[in-house]
Amino acid sequence: MERTFRIWFVFLPFFFISLQCFSQNQNNDGFTTLSGVIVDVRTGERLPGATIKYVNANTGVVSNQYGFFSLTNQKASPKTFEVRYMGYSTLLFEFSFRKDSVVSIGLEPETTMLDKISIEAESGNEKYSYEAGKATLSAEKILSISSFGGEPDVLKSLQLLPGVQSGNEGTANISVRGGFHDQNLILLDEAPVYNESHALSFFSIFNIDAIHAVDFYKSHIPIKYGGRLSSVVDIRMKEGNRNIRQTKGSIGIVSSKLTTEGPLFNNGKWSYMFSGRYSYAGQVVNGIYFLGQQFLNDPTANRSTTDNQIHFYDLNGKINFSLNDKNQFFVSSYSGSDRFYFNHITSGYDLSWGNRTLTLRWNHIFNNKLFSNTTLINSHYDYEYRLLNNTQYFLWSATLNEQQFKQDYDWYLNNSNHIVFGFGVQNYRIDPGKVTPRDKRAASSPYKLDDKNAFSTNLYVGNSSVIGSALQVSYGIRYTNFGLRGRRTEYVYAKNSSEESPIDSVRTSSFSPEHKLEPRIGIKYTLGKNRFSLSYDRTVQFLHLLANTSVGLPTDIWWPSSNNIRPQFADIYVASYEKYVTNYLEIHFSLFYKSLENVVDFKDNAKLFVNKHVESQLLQGKGTSYGAEMFVAKTQGKFTGSLSYTYSKTFNRISGVNNGEGYPNRYDKRHNGSVMFKYPISERIEVNSNFVLTSGGALTMPVGSFMFDGISFNSYSTRNNYRLPAYHRLDLSFKYRNEKRNQSRRFKHYWSLDIYNVYGRKNPFTVYSIQEDYGLVQTDTHALFLYRIVPTLSFNFEF
Repeated sequence: MERTFRIWFVFLPFFFISLQCFSQNQNNDGFTTLSGVIVDVRTGERLPGATIKYVNANTGVVSNQYGFFSLTNQKASPKTFEVRYMGYSTLLFEFSFRKDSVVSIGLEPETTMLDKISIEAESGNEKYSYEAGKATLSAEKILSISSFGGEPDVLKSLQLLPGVQSGNEGTANISVRGGFHDQNLILLDEAPVYNESHALSFFSIFNIDAIHAVDFYKSHIPIKYGGRLSSVVDIRMKEGNRNIRQTKGSIGIVSSKLTTEGPLFNNGKWSYMFSGRYSYAGQVVNGIYFLGQQFLNDPTANRSTTDNQIHFYDLNGKINFSLNDKNQFFVSSYSGSDRFYFNHITSGYDLSWGNRTLTLRWNHIFNNKLFSNTTLINSHYDYEYRLLNNTQYFLWSATLNEQQFKQDYDWYLNNSNHIVFGFGVQNYRIDPGKVTPRDKRAASSPYKLDDKNAFSTNLYVGNSSVIGSALQVSYGIRYTNFGLRGRRTEYVYAKNSSEESPIDSVRTSSFSPEHKLEPRIGIKYTLGKNRFSLSYDRTVQFLHLLANTSVGLPTDIWWPSSNNIRPQFADIYVASYEKYVTNYLEIHFSLFYKSLENVVDFKDNAKLFVNKHVESQLLQGKGTSYGAEMFVAKTQGKFTGSLSYTYSKTFNRISGVNNGEGYPNRYDKRHNGSVMFKYPISERIEVNSNFVLTSGGALTMPVGSFMFDGISFNSYSTRNNYRLPAYHRLDLSFKYRNEKRNQSRRFKHYWSLDIYNVYGRKNPFTVYSIQEDYGLVQTDTHALFLYRIVPTLSFNFEF
């Protein structure tokens, strides 16, 4: 297999050249091609996923991820086309197929009317789209959703979709169809992000002012994506306005932010976008507790300190350069950092962590059918854990760094076949952790876990084929290999044993990758306003997050597949039905079944922290998740909104866990529903609301205690034997803006009042057990409630 891969790698450039030549030879005297890009007419930003098709016909093409399209036809008299993209007015235009032509098609946001001859307004259209397995959310849509702390959040917006739920009360990490939060591939301008949370997951790291749109895939995952089991969250930064300079920002109770974008020079070739956000949530929490202690005699505040440190920052930047019509270059970067100490959660220690990404990208148009994207990526994640009041007094630190090179191609063979292919290489360097004493008097000693170095390559090819006027078939296959490299020690552990020490070890530097194939296929059949879909996805995951909580702590360890931990893989089967009742009312229904192999879980009483032999604490087995999803949306008119509901069941079966019997995983929540709506009360006031209702998650709690040598120990029955109470809350958001005044002024602004958990439901953040007496003979269970009603006010501006 390794030899075969080398041959592929050597001949791949010749394969691409032959494809280019073949593509160039497709245009004979009887056919011509219209190609180009679809952009936002105001900013010059490219619009991916826009549709361009013949009027009164069901044939056409979709622009790729970078806005490029190609449409071929016989030479003929003028034909009328329509171009559609969510949140934009539909454009109608005529084109005569007489010779090959390259165009740039500009679409106008729906809030602005242009020439009535060429623009078909769709006022009120919600700026998102949802279909079987995929959802696309624009920044405007995310801004319209009521938010926690006045911070519109990408990941929390996804939690309102069917099949998606949060890990804990108020947190931003997501579970998709019962999967763990590490099973989601989260990309920011194509760079993978390894910790997507701020403030211990209460906020995500994605500043909405720097974001253009989000594509979310939970089934029928495009063949170009790989490396995770459950879903892909592809987040794209703004490219920067090419026409005018703009500045926007907000001042809120929890955080403030500022974003500026515009042409870098006056030649129309350069643009930029820079954005920053800073949160001072710790000062706010301390102020609330101080007021509670001094004036309200609040018992919760009286048990709290006012030295909490909760703060974070984000910096986003992007620069674009258009060399000519066929070459465009992008440089984008993200940097963010957190410091977290909250005495209710991290008493005795504090945490800090951060992400940095850098993406260099080159878009090249070979000809009117072949498009390429070349990308260099670096993603860095690090975290630290500091003991504050302990004789050990140590600092625990760890890092993960990934470099990636990839080449992606789009080949519009004809109007019925859109072929994608490409390859990529990834290099990983993981420092799982080291202990450094912070003081000469500390009782701890320096200690370091062995570094992990890994290398991975992938090849893929796929095709989206339109058959007739009603049937579309997308299919492809992805090849991936992954292996550890460099000088290292590989350990062998006894199977099904409680012993931590290895029974053997070998020192090696060999590179023996594991090879996997990921076939995928999706079928869509359209009958009038009805669409039926079937899909199958094989997904593979080589990196695993070793976490014993559902919160997503920075101290969770990323660990690569090895001789002891096999790659996880999943087979996902989905059947869907979609009904477009009217132009503004749609209904979606899906059934899904997901079978997983090599699911990772821990032995009872596993030791994870600073453990050289952490692999001895892990077990692997099978997982199953299945259920039904429903989504109803009203996307136009004065009143818009959606209803989402999911019934699902998720369980694992692992030898050595729960006596080998099936048990629910932490994200097994049978019922998960949400309702959201938007309604303008008047010309100046708009109200948004979300309501969420979810079954309680599963966790392992003691069922009693026993005495041994005069000390009490907890007694457990089965894994994840306890159910949290049902979770529900209502959020409201009121936005006040004077549109007439904003239109006539350069400085535009609005106020936003967000009320999280309106009726003050006490939803537990976690449940834990502690020994209540100094004799260590009594154990009690407690629930931790972080907050009830949370109102926030923010001032938002743009000029």
